Amino acid sequence: MELIKGLVKIELEYIGEGLNGDFNPNDPDDIKLLRYTVSRIEDDDIVPIDDASYCTLLPESASSTIQTKALYYLMSRLYEPITQGLYIKKLCEDLSWLELETFAKELQ
Repeated sequence: MELIKGLVKIELEYIGEGLNGDFNPNDPDDIKLLRYTVSRIEDDDIVPIDDASYCTLLPESASSTIQTKALYYLMSRLYEPITQGLYIKKLCEDLSWLELETFAKELQ
């Protein structure tokens, strides 16, 4: 799933990660987690931003509604600093805490 605003693109996808690195299907306590990656659109090319890709605590099984809410939340926090040319590594690290409960509460 992805969201584009202006020249900023944020993707939320499952790339094989779990709670302790790679997802371990033999560990009953492990869960598949989503990663977000932030990119710029430059001359019709998608260019990943350095230090702007982090695993979250959102499970791959999160509904499309929750994933959409997460993308909009990420964009609301990252768009302005990116367009101002600021270095966003620390902010991206802080946003890796995103979890299902953050957005599930809003749906009740």
